[in-house]
Amino acid sequence: IPIKNKIFKTVGQTEEEMNHILISGCSNTEVSYDAQFEGNFYGAMSYFATRILKENSNLTYSEFHKKLREKLPNSQYPQSPQLEGNARNKARLVFS
Repeated sequence: IPIKNKIFKTVGQTEEEMNHILISGCSNTEVSYDAQFEGNFYGAMSYFATRILKENSNLTYSEFHKKLREKLPNSQYPQSPQLEGNARNKARLVFS
């Protein structure tokens, strides 16, 4: 059965061809860390992402990714959060 609406990035597809945003905790050659923060366990990217959004919920995906990359990688969590998608979607407000 042919797939008419591809949801996920496929091999060979450029970011500009993507019709969605992909945020991941690390590159494909790294691992995403889980740790205890403030007495609770979180993924490192999830912890920093929620803190960033609590401080400013009016960010574009590009702005959000830039702020996230100010937190990660760091000496404890050497992971590099990724943002993929076309320029139009990266300019949208997060979760809009």
